[in-house]
Amino acid sequence: MSKIKLIITNKPKNKFLVCVKNAFAHTFSAFSRALYPNNIKCLCCGKDLKTKQDIEICDVCLNMLTFIPETSCCKKCGSFITGSGDYCFNCMDNKREFDVGRSVVVFKDLAQGLVHSFKFGAKPYIKNALGNLMTNKLLSLGWKFDVIVPVPVSKKRLKQRGYNQAYLLGEVISKNLDVPVLNDVLIKAKETPDQVGLNFNDRQENLKGSIKVNNSQHLKDKTVLLVDDVITTGATSSICAKALKQAGAKCVYVISFANVQDKIHTEKNAETKQKNKK
Repeated sequence: MSKIKLIITNKPKNKFLVCVKNAFAHTFSAFSRALYPNNIKCLCCGKDLKTKQDIEICDVCLNMLTFIPETSCCKKCGSFITGSGDYCFNCMDNKREFDVGRSVVVFKDLAQGLVHSFKFGAKPYIKNALGNLMTNKLLSLGWKFDVIVPVPVSKKRLKQRGYNQAYLLGEVISKNLDVPVLNDVLIKAKETPDQVGLNFNDRQENLKGSIKVNNSQHLKDKTVLLVDDVITTGATSSICAKALKQAGAKCVYVISFANVQDKIHTEKNAETKQKNKK
């Protein structure tokens, strides 16, 4: 039996093609799961797993993921950094509205493939592996929070994908830690242009007025865990955290599965480390 590998494709812009693509993706996903049931095959390479497990990734593929340790991450946003200093240049240069953010792995290679298949490949079951890895990270951090709130998606995105991937991750964490997940607190009030290639400030401007709070009574004096699949610059998390705090939340933690490593900032940190050695 041939292996099913993660395939990343560009999404068609034509609305009809999008609908056809999504219909095919959902059908193929159901068919592939019948052939390769959950907890049987590695989500990354397709090889048989020796035993049924909560994180459906084989040891070889797990070792290929770049996990972000506390000793090598920005103390504010959790992005992977090299060189000296406690903060990435993004956090030094920009105000963050959330209190602390952390991610499990760097967004590259296998991690990128997992996220793209989860997000665009109609494979909602990937939530279990990613959500369990995020739960392990949270347990290691020892954070205490009252409610879980997913980063929202617009109605258009929700219709295209069939689900909000951040909410699915929040559901797994909620089940593992017995903390309620609130899917109706943050809403995406309007569609925003694509943010690919935009820096922190441009993303902030792009998102202005797009995130709203609903049912604020659930937030008063609460510590909130904001959940997302990927943190790129932290702009979305910051906008969401600001809205949550304005609605009464006293503290906002951010957790994501992956974090996009900023190559420029990493190189700057490396240069700083070299200068300090001289």
